Amino acid sequence: MTIPAGKWLYCWKPANFGTPTEVANYCAGLGLTAITMKVANGYLLYDGLDPYIEALRAKGIAVGGYHYLYCGVNFTTGGSDYVLTGITPEREAEVSLQAIDRYDLTHFSIDAEREFKVWNQNERAARYMTAFKPYAGVPVCLSTYRFPSYHPEFAWKGFMTTAGGVDFYLPQVYWAPPSATRGPVNELRQSWSEYQTLAGKLGVPMKAEIFVPTGRCYIGDGYPSPGPTQAEMIDFLTEADQVKRFQAASFWALDFIKLHTGGWARGDAIRAYNWTTQPEPPEPPEPEPDSWWVQVVTSGDSVYLRPQPDSSSGMPYSGKTYNGLKLPVVGSVKNSKGETWLKVSPLYVAEWLTKPTTPP
Repeated sequence: MTIPAGKWLYCWKPANFGTPTEVANYCAGLGLTAITMKVANGYLLYDGLDPYIEALRAKGIAVGGYHYLYCGVNFTTGGSDYVLTGITPEREAEVSLQAIDRYDLTHFSIDAEREFKVWNQNERAARYMTAFKPYAGVPVCLSTYRFPSYHPEFAWKGFMTTAGGVDFYLPQVYWAPPSATRGPVNELRQSWSEYQTLAGKLGVPMKAEIFVPTGRCYIGDGYPSPGPTQAEMIDFLTEADQVKRFQAASFWALDFIKLHTGGWARGDAIRAYNWTTQPEPPEPPEPEPDSWWVQVVTSGDSVYLRPQPDSSSGMPYSGKTYNGLKLPVVGSVKNSKGETWLKVSPLYVAEWLTKPTTPP
């Protein structure tokens, strides 16, 4: 799995910010490597995003998408009342796949929130993942609550273990005003610790390369005006990048850089921060051996080359005896059973012997 390293942003409705050119130019000026745009809501696929996506890609910015899921549950008010809609997880999984194909997305974010704290939540999440994840074809992440311990009823197991689980995480670390225990650094540390603990309980991986925290770039949800400061934004990025060495960090959201008081200053803080952490280079492939060890078994006028001492199948070299064997042999050895092994050039056996073996 490969995801872009560096600074990301979510985008709810790009028209909230401006034209495709304005969006692309501004995001490029921030030094973003990726943006995650809302592409679907429930069973509805969003249309008309192509000009924005094309403009962003022309600036070298990877474009992923996010989908807010309901999977049959709809809250009717701001309280605890909800209704069952009959929209199945499989139907919303189909929309997710359509979005990936429609916009050729580079990554996909499952936005799952309070709808997955009620009514068969793990079963519904598992059904969605079964219908979606094996066919996604791009890295898939879960975007939800920052502190799992505060939301034990959420469908963590359904999303994190079914069909291989999600590939990475974008927890919503929308911090409260700074205090002795709150604020960008304290809450990021707590979020990372809690996700590690949860992953351990569920038996799934959790490492810095797959944890992409989403910080606060807006006012609301417990943080009143004038909202987070530039210093808070820089502290969040510094902790994610230079301390925790996460591969990337994101913010919610591009829209509110323009729509909320102090948004432009928060955008300036994102622009000013130079991301340092880069993904670890892949391990180099093992070098090809300069020879292969194969067992020689004679049977009448045929010689059989076998890749393992106990292998019952072999490749006949018909019409030759051992002494007359015309193979590019570069050495030989006998094992404890007295069986002869030859060291043979790999060019000769490459078509049928796929792995080198250690001589006995």
